[in-house]
Amino acid sequence: MEKYIDDIKKICKKNKLTDLEGAINEKALVYSYAFYHYFSGDDDYLSDIQDHTKFYKDSFNSAQAYFEPEDASAEKIIEVLIPYYLEENEPFELSEINYRISNTQTMIGQINHSHYTISLENSILKDLFDGVDPKDFDGQLVLKVITNRTLGFDEKQELINKIKATTPTYKYITFDIVFGDDIEEEIAQLTSDKKYVDHSELTLDKPGNYLTYGNEESIITNITAKSLKDNYIKYGKAGLFAMNLRFYVPNKKVDEGLELSIKSKGENFWYYNNGIIIVCDDFKIDGDKVILTNFSIVNGGQTTRMIGVIPFANDFAIPCKIIKNKQETPEESFKFISEIAEASNTQKPIRSTDVIANRVEQRMLKDNMAKQGVFVQIKKGDVAMANAKENYPAPWQKTKNDELGQLIYSGIIQKPGSTKNAKDKIFSDNRKYQLIFGPSKIDFGLYKDLLILRTYYKKWSNEVKKDAGAGAVKKGLAKNGMHFFNAAIMLIYKLYYSKDLLATLRTYGPTTKKGAFVMGSRTFDHRIFKHEYEDLKVGCYEMFELVFSRYINKAFDTLKKFDSTLVYSNFTKSDKNYFTYVAQLIIDDFLGTPLVPVLDNILKDISYVENSTDIGVTKNLVDQATVDSDLAPVDDEQIDPLNEKLKEKLIEFKSNISKSENVKLDNTDLLAILTCKPRSQKELLEYGCFKTHPNTKTKKYGQAIADIVVSVYGPKQ
Repeated sequence: MEKYIDDIKKICKKNKLTDLEGAINEKALVYSYAFYHYFSGDDDYLSDIQDHTKFYKDSFNSAQAYFEPEDASAEKIIEVLIPYYLEENEPFELSEINYRISNTQTMIGQINHSHYTISLENSILKDLFDGVDPKDFDGQLVLKVITNRTLGFDEKQELINKIKATTPTYKYITFDIVFGDDIEEEIAQLTSDKKYVDHSELTLDKPGNYLTYGNEESIITNITAKSLKDNYIKYGKAGLFAMNLRFYVPNKKVDEGLELSIKSKGENFWYYNNGIIIVCDDFKIDGDKVILTNFSIVNGGQTTRMIGVIPFANDFAIPCKIIKNKQETPEESFKFISEIAEASNTQKPIRSTDVIANRVEQRMLKDNMAKQGVFVQIKKGDVAMANAKENYPAPWQKTKNDELGQLIYSGIIQKPGSTKNAKDKIFSDNRKYQLIFGPSKIDFGLYKDLLILRTYYKKWSNEVKKDAGAGAVKKGLAKNGMHFFNAAIMLIYKLYYSKDLLATLRTYGPTTKKGAFVMGSRTFDHRIFKHEYEDLKVGCYEMFELVFSRYINKAFDTLKKFDSTLVYSNFTKSDKNYFTYVAQLIIDDFLGTPLVPVLDNILKDISYVENSTDIGVTKNLVDQATVDSDLAPVDDEQIDPLNEKLKEKLIEFKSNISKSENVKLDNTDLLAILTCKPRSQKELLEYGCFKTHPNTKTKKYGQAIADIVVSVYGPKQ
């Protein structure tokens, strides 16, 4: 561990991050673990570690950082890091670990009861809950002890069991511990460029004991545990699991069963275990040896690791399927391996991002983004994200497929709340996955621009955080609102490039089924920027400031009047908040003539200019989305209860108008009012809410209608 602790200090220094200058090793341990475990060793994410770490070491402050891991569960999971660093001669004390866990639970309890004997001023837990009562936390909190110390297998398992037996303060709290050798193994795999093991051999339980299948003559056989253990020791950190869907994922029930079988029931292991699956380019059998070329384990990583680390006296047999890759092209090969891995990995939950890693569309995404100068990590450890810096030096040039998927889902598909609140569903839900990554003709330059926008947003929000003159609201929304900002800017561009889309949203609005579907469709297919990264900082910063002040801040202030307990993180988790307030404010601006000058100037300065072909494609995409919207399912997240309330009041008002009136309101008028939500007679005319007899209707009913809108939504800010 000492090597990696020294490395993280050098990495921080190289990136002009002073956090670890003169810091104790316990803080460096937190940074090292977070750097590789959560961010795959990419130093462009050091600021994220800084944002989620508040290292203030004293006797009452054990929790030092929190992160949201990639996880297959739809449930929100937050891991709170509790470091326990030991110098070489210091004893490892279970009582100290229990104290640190207890201390963290005490602090959470004090936040819950607003009664403090421990100062929260320097506690990361204050930032974690961000105004949310701990008893209302809607996910799973894992208090994870990380230590540089390595113990023997039996001692380690005994300690893990004792820690996990600790009684949690709240039912959503669980405990875990990660040891130095586990951290080192993960880092070694992440920083290895090996895609497979070039050459090695395994021992059969008996010479000639195998069955063949297929023209390529793949085999089913039994191998010895000792030969598998030897391969784990030699290649476990260098390609043995490169084609597996995941790293080893601890599971107490499964691991305990494996441990018992390996230690004391080896003769029955063959009956109890499904064995392993190996994919290779070639193999040959020589007596009791099977000699493999370019191979990796695609299923059975858990079994292999446990056999590799658990001591056993007597050798035993393990079922093994060895599949010779029979595909001719790389694309077919990737698909073949992916299908084998997905079909066979059923024992434990798998990260959804790892499940899709070998799919053809992910490989195409990787290849096409490489042509844009972007490295896309499609699997944890993929070609060593940590080693990509040399060829992709700029921060926008590196991303992960789930991160890019979030930008597409929040920006192009206009679902910022869903993106932030349940990002895993983007990949585990096939409908969402197809919306984001499915087959279609895509200008990947647009994805490049989304990454550029994200890079500048992170820089801008970091400057806002450090700006003494920025208020709490701006800091809070900047910290929590990246996907809201992304969605707002992409909607601005959709309206900028399509008057047809504006006309549709003018008629239906963003909270109706039709309006929301068309607004969230791919309505143009080209870049949004006419400049490259180096020349976009000023324009992007101006856009962020405008989107904050003119749309997101106004929307938050409006909702805050209805709910005084609203916090920034909850505001930005809701698609309803975006559709109803933020999107509507943007549409209002585009309905006005001329366009707001400051927005118009920014767009003219930095935006890609459509040519005649682009204009035709944009029109076709909007027309197709309008047609497709009739077949789209209703999304409850798009339904706005305030909009329904306004609709009821308008229908009641319309029905109360005397039948003797010559000029009456019709349903077209009501729909336009629901869409534009005019707060004055002037706005009724400006937005063209009345298609017939506008002046007369405005004079007769305008003030009453404006009063109804204000009673539901409040006055415009």
